[in-house]
Amino acid sequence: MFVLWPLLAPTPAQADVQTRASETGVLLFWPRPCVRLNLLLGSRPEGMSEELFRSAANEAAAVWSSSRISCTKMFVSVSGSFSSSRYVENDRVNAIQFRTDFWGRNAKAIDDRVDYPRNALAITSVFANRTTGVIVDTDVEINNKGPQWGDVVANPQLLRSNNAHDLQNTLTHEFGHVVGLDHTCDGGGQSNLVDHRGQAVQSCPGPLEVQETTMAAIVEPGDVHRRTLAADDELAMCQMYPADGQPACSADGGGNSDGDSDGGCMMAASSGKQRPGAVPVIAALTGLALWWARRRRRNP
Repeated sequence: MFVLWPLLAPTPAQADVQTRASETGVLLFWPRPCVRLNLLLGSRPEGMSEELFRSAANEAAAVWSSSRISCTKMFVSVSGSFSSSRYVENDRVNAIQFRTDFWGRNAKAIDDRVDYPRNALAITSVFANRTTGVIVDTDVEINNKGPQWGDVVANPQLLRSNNAHDLQNTLTHEFGHVVGLDHTCDGGGQSNLVDHRGQAVQSCPGPLEVQETTMAAIVEPGDVHRRTLAADDELAMCQMYPADGQPACSADGGGNSDGDSDGGCMMAASSGKQRPGAVPVIAALTGLALWWARRRRRNP
């Protein structure tokens, strides 16, 4: 006797939240899914090796890229400079820096140097055109005014501290913001978060499937679960930047920083120099943070 089993449809994603412009609600995205990140190696904390900073960033970038996700065209790459600081502004350079002097926005104007929440591990600022949703610049700032940073997988002794955080874990989450994703749960201070089904995002921690996503807004010290993407995170990449058989980046893997070329990992909203009379990019700044909480001590 033959038994015919019904085919089961795959379980739909439960948490897929794309970032929206704060004023218009337009979904944000990169017009060319080839994003290059610049590590400010001179900003790293005392005692952290250049190798750790580079390796954590390279691995975090890879998990969002086509090399790990076959159904997406997105490609995120990392380069390094020995700069120690860069202003958070629409300069078409996706900078990643530790903040040691003070935990607040690194801005030119004093009035723009707003304090960040103390329990934010990192802040990603996304500059995008309010009308089109095109992302033109992102900047990641990492809090070095409290958290202890390291590789908790290679150095499990760090887990003895209630304040130790895995750098790769945090960067993987922040790079999700870089490519255009928002939090899958509201860790506080955000509003109007809506998932891919049009449903309002719940407060953190939310249901288990939300807690397991890389883009969940809160983590505990020692967490490494955000190093790898959940199925929901991967699906978001495939929906936003679907693979089409064409390379996302040009053969040289880069582009001119002044925007003269439309090839490679350009940060510009459109190809070529801005034409006379063209509408300039008016960038909206959206601060997206990964929050952390100390583990609750359990009674013996």
